[in-house]
Amino acid sequence: MADRKLRALVVGSGWGRNHALAYQQHPEVELVGICGRTASERSQALARELQVPLYVGLEKALAETQPDLVSCATKEAQHEEVTVAALRAGAHVCCEKMLAHTVASAERMVQTAQETGRELMCSYNYRFSPSALKLRELLDSGALGEPIYATALTFGYCLHHTLDLVCSLLGEVMEVYCIHEAPEEEQRTMRYERYEEFVYSAGRVRSITLKFANGAVGTLISSDWQRVGHPAVRVDLVGTRAWVNMADIVGTVTLYTENREAEVWLPSLILDRLDLPSTTQTAVKAFVEAIRDGKPVPVSGEEGLNRLRVERALLQSAQQGQPVRL
Repeated sequence: MADRKLRALVVGSGWGRNHALAYQQHPEVELVGICGRTASERSQALARELQVPLYVGLEKALAETQPDLVSCATKEAQHEEVTVAALRAGAHVCCEKMLAHTVASAERMVQTAQETGRELMCSYNYRFSPSALKLRELLDSGALGEPIYATALTFGYCLHHTLDLVCSLLGEVMEVYCIHEAPEEEQRTMRYERYEEFVYSAGRVRSITLKFANGAVGTLISSDWQRVGHPAVRVDLVGTRAWVNMADIVGTVTLYTENREAEVWLPSLILDRLDLPSTTQTAVKAFVEAIRDGKPVPVSGEEGLNRLRVERALLQSAQQGQPVRL
């Protein structure tokens, strides 16, 4: 692959647009097509905009484009079909979160990646915001010392991203406890999404406690009543040496040390991109560069599978009214 550009195919034209833009803007990638289940107006418009072919049907798209990279940006229930076919065709896959609509489906995806020797990435893009990357940098540098706990306040549809972010900072989850109140019909301010094994949105309120293998604790609270105009994600991470606060997905990061001292990091209007689509494009860029360099992808399929196992345990805990061990 070193002597030619990597060939990339994007399946899905909604959020997939951000994957396609990331590939097209990367100097070492050739975007070879957009694939949809039908030739929808949106799919046709994206293909025209990016001046690439539109393929109807995955089998035809894989056969004709022979991609090295495939992005799966469809609904969760279609992730397994797209990902397994792409892996078996020899492509590495970047799959949108959540990895699948059931744990069993995600397990088959991860197993196929292992069998084919291809990389599978789950695109939890909030990890790639400039503020979240700064949070990670402070943790890895030892500035915080040993992490003790993290707490997060988050908008309902951001809950799963925030759960992943907290887990990525604190490690393996051993036990969960969840209180979940679904909204009454007239209370709904946004679409309340429920799958067989997990709930997508927060409902009236969701309160989550996580116990980690390293002894750390995480807490998250969320509600669908929170508005889009409010801060989407706030995270506090406390360690044995310092405490750091991330004010929003892209917001100030404040490091509190001793003697009431604080260091404030600000995202730059010039150096940083300050919207959610850009975090996806940064995630896709990281996927490309991992494949190019022969390194593991930054968010593995196994991590995506583990997040689904946590999500399933959270629903079980809410239904049972007691903690659930993983």
